[in-house]
Formats: sequence, structure tokens, C-alpha cells
Amino acid sequence: MTEHHKNYSIEHIGPLEALSQREFMGFHGKFMVGKELGLTGCEVVNSP
Repeated sequence: MTEHHKNYSIEHIGPLEALSQREFMGFHGKFMVGKELGLTGCEVVNSP
């Protein structure tokens, strides 16, 4: 689920432990959010 705000966007991808269940172009444990967030740069924060 993506949230767009005035100066930032947030992508909720679920628990970090569930990342191993994801796949991107044949790579396990990958989740790409650049397109969904419209990124030109990125900061990743893992928060509970």
C-alpha cells in the first residue's frame, strides 16, 4: 500500500521477515518500490 504526501511517500511492504517470500525478476527477497514512489533518490527506514 502506497501513501503519497506533500513532501514524501511511504510504501508499506509488511514485516521484514516476510521479505524472503517476495521475488523480483527471479531474485528472492527483493521488493522494488522506486516506480510506486516515483523515486529519484531513496532513504530506507525499518520501523516496528
